[in-house]
Amino acid sequence: MQDTDFVALDLGEFWAISSFKDKMLVSTQCNDGSKMEYAWENTKYLLDVIEEYIQKYRVEVIVEKAHHRVPTQWVQYQDVKRLCNKYKVKLVEYKPSHIKKVVTGNGRADKGLVEHHVIHSEYVPPGFVRDNEHEYDSVACGICYLENIK
Repeated sequence: MQDTDFVALDLGEFWAISSFKDKMLVSTQCNDGSKMEYAWENTKYLLDVIEEYIQKYRVEVIVEKAHHRVPTQWVQYQDVKRLCNKYKVKLVEYKPSHIKKVVTGNGRADKGLVEHHVIHSEYVPPGFVRDNEHEYDSVACGICYLENIK
C-alpha cells in the first residue's frame, strides 16, 4: 500500500479501488470475487481495504453513486458511507453519467471510450493497461474528482 491522497471506488460484486497521490494514479486493486464463497466476504474484504487506507493515510473516498436496484452495489455504498462517517473522512459521490461526461465529454459513453480516455489521461502513468473494466471505472472516478477540483 503506497502513500495516498484519495481512493476512488468502483463498487459491485467485482469491485476495484484506485489510489492517487499528488494528482497521479499510483495503484489499482481489483477483486473479481473468485476467491470469495459468499458476497458478504467480498464486501468485508473491500471495507477492510478501504479502512486500512483511511487509518493509514486519512484519505478522501471518491465513489460512483450506487443505484438501489443493484443490491450488492447499494449495500457496499451504504457500508462505505458508514465507514467514512465513522472516521470523519470526506466522501465524494458522482453519478455514472457525470463521470463519463467529465472523462470522455459524453455522458453516455461506452466502456471502450472510457478506457481509451483513462489510458490517455494526464493523471495516469504511461503504459497503464488493465484487463479488468472495473479498474478503468475506478480510475475514471478518480479522474472525475481531479477534474472537478481544478
